[in-house]
Amino acid sequence: NNQMQALTNESWFASWASTPMAVAVARAHLGTQPRGTGTGQSGGVARAGMEMVGRVMEEMPNNVLEESRGFAMACVVPHRLVGPLMGRGGSGINEVQNMTKTRIMMREIPGDADNRSMTIAGPLLNTCSAYMLMMKRYLDVEKDAMAK
Repeated sequence: NNQMQALTNESWFASWASTPMAVAVARAHLGTQPRGTGTGQSGGVARAGMEMVGRVMEEMPNNVLEESRGFAMACVVPHRLVGPLMGRGGSGINEVQNMTKTRIMMREIPGDADNRSMTIAGPLLNTCSAYMLMMKRYLDVEKDAMAK
């Protein structure tokens, strides 16, 4: 992925990539997880991630959680997966938007015909929840596309 390659040149990337969570995710992705750990919901990577999310949520002050202006998150998705990710007639995105009370938008990226930008906006926890749900949809769609 071009964006990932670009990130490796960023000054903050090396220190981030050496954090325990980043190392665990990389091991899981590459299939080099240490013996005795898993990647399932109760496995090492997932457990560490869920614990981290829980700690961050517990430490988040109410003024941030209740911020009325809202927040936005964006990521890049391959153009070839946008239709399946959105679902028939937008049903997939609509389901996540309705469940999380967020707004999800797909936009073209100037100069990049192969990818689209997906932006999710809404209250902080809603936006994070919608992002996780859309990433689950993305992985499901990607898996289906690779099986064909």
